[in-house]
Amino acid sequence: SPGNDHDSVHAVNLLRKVEISGSNILADRAYGAQTIWEYISGQGANYVIPPQGNLVKPWNVDWCLYKERHLI
Repeated sequence: SPGNDHDSVHAVNLLRKVEISGSNILADRAYGAQTIWEYISGQGANYVIPPQGNLVKPWNVDWCLYKERHLI
């Protein structure tokens, strides 16, 4: 992606290229956008990304699983 784009702008397009159903999708708070949450949830995957701090109705996060986001 271009250097002036934030990676989260391209997240859904990237996720469309792989089968994520039944997977845990872990990422940091920068990927906590509603559009990304809707796509991941709609594909039957588990969304393990904290919401951005400015949301009125934030969702719950499995914080124990979230701590594993750095592992590949």
